[in-house]
Amino acid sequence: REGVSVDLSTTKVGKDKKWSFPYQGLGYAWRQELQGSIGGNEVTLTAKKVTRKKTWSFPFRGYGYAWTEEMSGECGRDLLIELKTTEVKKIRRWLFPYFGFGYAWVKAGELSLSLT
Repeated sequence: REGVSVDLSTTKVGKDKKWSFPYQGLGYAWRQELQGSIGGNEVTLTAKKVTRKKTWSFPFRGYGYAWTEEMSGECGRDLLIELKTTEVKKIRRWLFPYFGFGYAWVKAGELSLSLT
């Protein structure tokens, strides 16, 4: 139905670091929790499925990407909420001499409401 207001903001971020040989440190960050309102009703969504990917380029640049694939929550006793990622945007950046950074974020998703 059109005209339903959805206002969600990230309230918690998950983070992780991984090291691999030689000299590759990878950092990951993803959305762990969303809070806000849907049609004036307070909701909280938490991450159910997080995807992590790593790539590298010669000689020592490692790129870590992470994003939340699925989130879920409840609105009262009767509504289940699911948010599934449908499109992800990724970019690479680097600094001289060997520092590589990978950024990923959810560009589009599908929000579903269902009765319990």
